[in-house]
Amino acid sequence: MSAVYPKDPSAIVDFELDWSAWLAEGDSITQSDWDIADGLTEVAERRNHTDSTATVWLQGGVAGKEYAVTNTITTAQGRVDQRTVYIRVMER
Repeated sequence: MSAVYPKDPSAIVDFELDWSAWLAEGDSITQSDWDIADGLTEVAERRNHTDSTATVWLQGGVAGKEYAVTNTITTAQGRVDQRTVYIRVMER
């Protein structure tokens, strides 16, 4: 089951995925890409990643809608995987 995160339509907030439990010992994230559903906007200059986490900043969305956000990572040892989470936009 994928995670669902709440977000207010006017909020500009960060969402972080922690890959540490999935990464092999000694491996680290070297690249992180995000696929953002139409209706949300990525604040691209704020995208980042560490050795074990990937973060994206999002804004927008319509209250009452849910949006898929997919993170694809590549690791130093050549592994590639992706996770999809859902952003539920609601007045908060």
